[in-house]
Amino acid sequence: LALKAQKLNLFIAIELMEKRSREFVTEPGIMLRILSAVDSERAGITFDITHALTHGQEMPARFIKDLSGRIVHAHFSGYSDGKRHVPFNMSTIPSSVIDRALKKLVQHYSGIITVEGHLKGIMDNTAENQKMVAVMNMEFIKKKFRALRSV
Repeated sequence: LALKAQKLNLFIAIELMEKRSREFVTEPGIMLRILSAVDSERAGITFDITHALTHGQEMPARFIKDLSGRIVHAHFSGYSDGKRHVPFNMSTIPSSVIDRALKKLVQHYSGIITVEGHLKGIMDNTAENQKMVAVMNMEFIKKKFRALRSV
């Protein structure tokens, strides 16, 4: 795949997953060993802040630092009581944890960030609720990135 990606001038990314029994690429050391074996500048990492949070609140910033230079895509969402990818306004993670991770991310990565968030197990998954969550998530992100620019 890495050779094909190089020929097409694309990147391929392996996502750093959450700490749970069915996942095996859950820590930077494992990820870096895989990328070393692939040995391609076109292979990188999708960093997911919520997955890193399953290791503890201090881990997203540390993982970003450890993976510096290899992140080619990022996912960003809220986290609440073991639920991943919840809307930001429903996240129970302290704002300081998110801020620290975002500051570290913008120091080591300048590409696209995918905003994730679903309503599964939180509220009815209607089109109206999805739209409401999308609007709330975008307002949250605008506020966060405005604050980051002023740092």
